[in-house]
Amino acid sequence: MAQQLRIKDVLSVRGFTIGVRLTDGSERKLALRPYLWGEMRGPLLEDREMFKAVRVEGGTLVWPNGADICPDELLETEAYQKERELSRKVVARWQKNAFPAICEFDGIKINIHPAGKKDRDKTPHIHVDDGGDSASLAIADGDVLAGTLKSSTLKKVRKWLESSKDEIFSAWGRASAGLNPGKVAPPPKKRRKPRKSR
Repeated sequence: MAQQLRIKDVLSVRGFTIGVRLTDGSERKLALRPYLWGEMRGPLLEDREMFKAVRVEGGTLVWPNGADICPDELLETEAYQKERELSRKVVARWQKNAFPAICEFDGIKINIHPAGKKDRDKTPHIHVDDGGDSASLAIADGDVLAGTLKSSTLKKVRKWLESSKDEIFSAWGRASAGLNPGKVAPPPKKRRKPRKSR
């Protein structure tokens, strides 16, 4: 059985690209910006000194804050390609010309479309549909990337993004891996104060 390809040493760090030596003796440059999202990896994009503190443990790139990236994913190994192919087959079962909404509230429907290989370097984003209006919003800060929404809708969605950011990033990660993104809870409904009886 062939030995799994793993990372042996970090050779260089330039920007968000890391030069590495692999266990088969070959060297590669790995562009990591597309992988830097979510609760653990996201801070590496903001803190270059922390990013530069990358090291290798057990064949995997790891950082002082506990973040890591699976070498199978980075190196596109045979095992990873098989896993992706299986994921694509699973996606084909639930993705029938329409993407399930990850959340719905106040007539607003929010989707995350599974990302293909070409989409990996795109900003993690959601698709918002509110009747006739639709737009794509960045998960990190709620910036409108494309389309238009009513200001009231935009305000509601940004508030929801802020309160559920980690769960939404996780859903984006699952969709980007070819998996069903799952559901994210809607914002809690405000309770109306009971009227005082006279």
